[in-house]
Amino acid sequence: MSGYGSNKTSDGKVIAADDTRILPVVGIVENCVVKGGFELSEDGRSAGITFVQENGAEVNHKEWNNEDAAAIDDTNRRVKHICTKLMSEDVYLKAVADSSSFDSFIANVNKAIAAVEGLKDMKFRMIFHYNTKGYVTVPRYPNFIESMSVNPTKLTISTYVAKMLVKPAAPKADPELDITSDQISEGLPF
Repeated sequence: MSGYGSNKTSDGKVIAADDTRILPVVGIVENCVVKGGFELSEDGRSAGITFVQENGAEVNHKEWNNEDAAAIDDTNRRVKHICTKLMSEDVYLKAVADSSSFDSFIANVNKAIAAVEGLKDMKFRMIFHYNTKGYVTVPRYPNFIESMSVNPTKLTISTYVAKMLVKPAAPKADPELDITSDQISEGLPF
């Protein structure tokens, strides 16, 4: 039984310290794998797929449920780009043909991904970069994933992505709001 102060999680796994986290690499990264399908959030607002880099770092890419036609087109473009590296375009198009909502689209995509034989053994070359908040992600527009068998690579780093290969600096404190801890404690009513 686990509880506060336990060295094991509620499902019996040993709790690891934060220093075991492996940081993802940015740029063109080889020998990545796709870790299963898209996981739909409990509220149905997003679905994420996880890419695992050769060093073991995991990068989660999310797609968002949206009513805007241009945003839906972008989601369709990115998901198709990913899935057609796992299966033929015909198989993908047939799988998603009867999708009537974001939830059904993700469910159909996941059925198609689950049917892919040897998914765990497939290796990919991918582009990763920092987003404006400093998290590692894939580019917003394809071409960001290809099979390792593609030689020479067809991946190219755009000017925008090249700028995003450097982690953005943390926002600087506003000098007008620069308050000391003594000033904070003096102004609190408790």
